[in-house]
Amino acid sequence: MFDVVILANGQSIRFGENKLLAKINEELLILKTIKCFFDLEGLQQIIVVGNEQINKQLQKFELPNLVFTVGGPTRSLSVARGLEMVTAPNVLIHDGARPFASKKLITDVYKNLKAFDVVVPIQKVVNCLKK
Repeated sequence: MFDVVILANGQSIRFGENKLLAKINEELLILKTIKCFFDLEGLQQIIVVGNEQINKQLQKFELPNLVFTVGGPTRSLSVARGLEMVTAPNVLIHDGARPFASKKLITDVYKNLKAFDVVVPIQKVVNCLKK
């Protein structure tokens, strides 16, 4: 069994607006991120750590096993607030601005928690943007 903490409390200063509320194919980025974790075997709850703007948008949807908590002034304090809500024996922590995590990657990370105390996924960078 595991919980997921999704960090969604950033200021998006470089982006110019709250990027988690930007739309990808008419769907909120944060919602796309949350959906990466739907239907995973062993998932107890998804904990979104964010601000009231994020919470207000997510309340418009009926999302199973979703809980919300307000983030802190720093990333580490936001992680701590999310961890306070964890009830499962294992927890996965994910950045809310990463909406394309595959079910295979998530499942592989979770399975590796049986052999290791901490698992960090690493993927090869296959493209880049240059200006």
